[in-house]
Amino acid sequence: MRRSADRARALNHLRSLPPLRGATDMELARVDRLTYEADVSPGSVVTKEGESSRGFFLIVTGRALVTVAGLERDVLERGMFFGETALLDGAPEPATVTALTPMRLRVANRKEFTQLSQVRPLARAMLEMLAAQQRRSYVDGVARLTEQPTRISRSR
Repeated sequence: MRRSADRARALNHLRSLPPLRGATDMELARVDRLTYEADVSPGSVVTKEGESSRGFFLIVTGRALVTVAGLERDVLERGMFFGETALLDGAPEPATVTALTPMRLRVANRKEFTQLSQVRPLARAMLEMLAAQQRRSYVDGVARLTEQPTRISRSR
């Protein structure tokens, strides 16, 4: 069992992460209880595209590179998260995430993720991120369409 000072320090640290700002002490305690800390070395692959989900990951410190089909897509930093897509839809991981720097993560497996997604500030952050990804995919799709002229054949 954690001492009171250690628990308070852990909750304050969680509260400082953007997706958990505004969380109540009870919600933060739930996040603390449902996740565990993991340290990751630079170059370590945390999730691999096409493989089964290893869990939900919230970045406490460090940076990670996201690649899809070998192409660099994004860099994730403190307060960002990944792994939720495969947990939500049950499909394989859509991307590979590789640590660029030493990282400290808060990790939840599938069972804990289901409970974790009920923490209001974190659930809202997940929805906002999924909406941003959807919007980005629409914009990328439109950009691809406008890059190549399309011929429309009219049958008579």
